[in-house]
Amino acid sequence: MQELDNPTVAETKRFLELYTGIQSYKQEVDANCNITEAPFGFRFKPSSVRAIYDADYLLSQQEKGIELNPAEKAYREFCNQKIRWRHRIRHECIPADKILRVWRERQIKRAKFEFGAERDDYFIHVPLMFELAEGCSVGCWFCAFSASKLSKLLPYSVENANLWRGVLKAGIDVIGPAARWSTDYFATDPLDNPDHEKFCRDFHEIMGMWPQTTTAIAHKNIERLKGLLPESREAGCRVNRFSVITTKNLEKIHNSFTAEELRDVEIIAQSQDSTFMKAKAGRYIDSAKKSKKIENREAEKTVIAFEDTHSREEATKLAAEMEDQAGSICCVSGFLVNMVEKTIKLISPVGADERWPLGMIVYDQADFKDEKDFPEVLQMMQNRIKLRLDVNDIPRFSTKAEFQLLEHGFQLKSAAIKISFTQEGYADVLRYVGELINEGVKSANEICLLTFYKTSKPMQLTMGILQELFKGGYLDEDPKTPSQGYYKNGGPQMIGELNEKVKTAKEMIYSE
Repeated sequence: MQELDNPTVAETKRFLELYTGIQSYKQEVDANCNITEAPFGFRFKPSSVRAIYDADYLLSQQEKGIELNPAEKAYREFCNQKIRWRHRIRHECIPADKILRVWRERQIKRAKFEFGAERDDYFIHVPLMFELAEGCSVGCWFCAFSASKLSKLLPYSVENANLWRGVLKAGIDVIGPAARWSTDYFATDPLDNPDHEKFCRDFHEIMGMWPQTTTAIAHKNIERLKGLLPESREAGCRVNRFSVITTKNLEKIHNSFTAEELRDVEIIAQSQDSTFMKAKAGRYIDSAKKSKKIENREAEKTVIAFEDTHSREEATKLAAEMEDQAGSICCVSGFLVNMVEKTIKLISPVGADERWPLGMIVYDQADFKDEKDFPEVLQMMQNRIKLRLDVNDIPRFSTKAEFQLLEHGFQLKSAAIKISFTQEGYADVLRYVGELINEGVKSANEICLLTFYKTSKPMQLTMGILQELFKGGYLDEDPKTPSQGYYKNGGPQMIGELNEKVKTAKEMIYSE
């Protein structure tokens, strides 16, 4: 018997799926939190967990010294467990190989500067990802990856099973244990492939983990998921995800699964009626350009999101500030492997723009022939990754950065944050180096020489500053940049190894 005054975590989660997925129900709840009738025959008393969804009410309770009730505490802990799980994955995604590890750390710093620490926290930066199809059957109007129509699948034949298992083993050998956190989908839907579960079983056997399933066609695969969800849970997968495009699909899913069965499945309500915001990338950008109605509707969702913790006026202002912030749903900073086309791409998230409209930057790409060829190609690509700025490179600030001189140095501003690079006693160096990088025409060696002639400061100091900026992800690494020679590891060190004065350069970097 359902206890309306003391709901389970699964029941609270189901209520919130309805509250955020159906605006008419949200309006009813906001008007009367004691109603018990919810969509699709579900019964729930919102007042039993009001502190979970009503920020103003939570604040008033805190001011009165009133603690969360047992149901609210249980749901809060449930959410915290998922956050800890995500942080664990992100931490364990650190590659064992030094080259890829250093590169990934740099991409994380770049993303944190561009998106801000809070938004970057949602990017796992997985070092390896797979696709078992070419294209997607769904065709979402807002698809951030602008996935093409489904054209090819990888069937689980003897030949393909050997290829798959060989590639997985190579992934572990080259990348290390971090490879276990990859999945078998990216700009694809895993349930398009009827052999998804067979590939997952091999993955679990070799990697020691069952890959997460994220699908937009759960409503078409009810019986299949009745077997897949418990099997994945028993094999260690803690989270799966359903992207739900229409309210009708949400109704079918809720009517087909109990709240408890979907306790560990994230329901992402993507319908027009939901309050869930779309990523400003890929097909969404094209759709918004064609329809002012879509643009206005999605902008209002941003306001609603901020209203959870701000007044309407403040929420509107904050939403307006976010209008120019580009989006991305790319969770990979590493290798994306398409098993159908036999391609490997080295990618990382970036705010969608004209250069990278899908919200991911492609640094390198190669083809492989079979499971024997794959590790050699992967290693070759990894060896091409740049670990440091070479003296012949032309440093430029990230295209996402706005440069400004300060009294004791300079500042870089992204759409999310500002970073100041200042140090008394070194203002002349920092200001001049900043100006030269901002001009984007001098090589690293030329910047070191010019700075020495202008300030008499050692060239090693200037090179140390440049290396720290590169390491911090503040310099443009786009492979389109001329003279960058991005994937050419090494190079002549015309000014020799950095000396102890690089430590001084480190100390003057990063004052937020």
